[in-house]
Amino acid sequence: MIFERILSAVGDKGTDPFSTDEVEKLAGMLGCAAGGITTLCEGGSYVFERAAYHGVNGEALTEHLVTVGMLEDRAAVLGTVWQDGGKQVVDAFRGTSNGAARVLNSTNWSVHVNVASNATAAGRDVYGVVELGLSDPANPDKPSKPILTEFSHDELYDFFQKLETIQEQLDELA
Repeated sequence: MIFERILSAVGDKGTDPFSTDEVEKLAGMLGCAAGGITTLCEGGSYVFERAAYHGVNGEALTEHLVTVGMLEDRAAVLGTVWQDGGKQVVDAFRGTSNGAARVLNSTNWSVHVNVASNATAAGRDVYGVVELGLSDPANPDKPSKPILTEFSHDELYDFFQKLETIQEQLDELA
């Protein structure tokens, strides 16, 4: 029952599985400090979030937990709770932006050249300015917040290479 509450809180970001009063009562019943209940909740949340991220079923979760040193009966409890309620958590995570506070909704760019003198091309500073428009998916009526970044040629090339790596990884997963 404790882990079922923890699992439901994982799927509903921003909520605690237990109120302060419930934490105190659980601590008294289990003979531990309130901090122990908090640790239990955080640990359970972490395990369930990782299970959702990796897409494992209850049996595989149990096996992984036993492999890393958890007692089999305790690992089986977590695996059973995950098997029974994990699909709802995965579905809830699919509807979010992986915890990111902002979502990219527009891009703009410009190229700038600062010339030291008209006679020499060697004194030119060339850089690109990239504007990323970010919006908050929780507040769609709020205007997007722009972020301006300035790149030299080398910095922009390095950034492009990183974006290419991300795109390749996404393509592999799709």
